Amino acid sequence: MVSNAPRLAAGLAAEALALLLLAACSSGPGGSAPPPPPPPATDTTAPSVPTGVVATAPMPTQILVSWTASTDAGTGVAGYRVYRDGSNTALASVTTTSYTDSTVLANTLYSYTVRAFDGATPPNESAQSGSVSATTPPVPVVDITPPSIPANVTAAAQSIFLYSAVADRIKKILGAPDRDRVISALRAYKQDQGAASFRAVLESLPI
Repeated sequence: MVSNAPRLAAGLAAEALALLLLAACSSGPGGSAPPPPPPPATDTTAPSVPTGVVATAPMPTQILVSWTASTDAGTGVAGYRVYRDGSNTALASVTTTSYTDSTVLANTLYSYTVRAFDGATPPNESAQSGSVSATTPPVPVVDITPPSIPANVTAAAQSIFLYSAVADRIKKILGAPDRDRVISALRAYKQDQGAASFRAVLESLPI
């Protein structure tokens, strides 16, 4: 009977050699594992200060603040903080290059500054921009007072009716009346509009 011991021993030796070669290939000098890669450099550079800051007041309850975008060579600009009237607490944080302040009052002066921050943790912040100011316009005065009621409306209507009636009657009369007398009577009636003056108008007509 032929023994399998030599063949088994040869197989074990080959497997052990393969394991040794694999360990040698995956190990550095001296058989130790390679060191891990160094961590990425920490971003400690702040963005540039926002420039071109402008504040305008289009209406009594709004001020629009706009500026030119900042730059950042590290993690990039993540947003901007807007400050009002010298406060150290940001009025708002935005990701755009403009902000509309709708908390203002009419006919009031406000000042603003802007600073940029990047995407680092914690974020790096630029210095604040130069201060700009804007004054909101006053609230327009709305006239809600109606005009006064016209006086002597009835008298005026009576005068118009009377003049029309007189003109119609004159047209029907043959021969023109005394024009000066008629005009004088009409003027007298226009002033006092009494019964006597009305009678005078009638008497001036050759009826």
